Amino acid sequence: MQNPFIRFILTTIKGGVFLLLPVFAIIYGVLKVADTIRPITEPIILYFGFELTFGPFTQQIFALLILFLLCFIAGLLLHLKFFKTLNIKIDSFINQLIPSYGAMKSKVDNELKRFNSDDNKNANQT
Repeated sequence: MQNPFIRFILTTIKGGVFLLLPVFAIIYGVLKVADTIRPITEPIILYFGFELTFGPFTQQIFALLILFLLCFIAGLLLHLKFFKTLNIKIDSFINQLIPSYGAMKSKVDNELKRFNSDDNKNANQT
């Protein structure tokens, strides 16, 4: 039998790890992509003289802006029929490789729907 206080501490630490681990993984991935984009952004920054304007973090900021722009363009492309069917094919392929992918995806979809409906309720109340 474990002390309730120790059990509370252990479950809290475990919950914190499961919360922060994906966040750190996403941050790490974004920074790695930004480092990959940096050789492309460096000549542009030097050509336009942004280095003097924004200081030492100019390359990181510019690389992140390009990354967000690429994500936006990819999101726009998903509205086209060809990319919708491609997305469905990729989803089914991943579902074959990882059997629990469908369950995870449906949970995330349900949470997003709930989150969006909560936002709509809050917007209507104000």
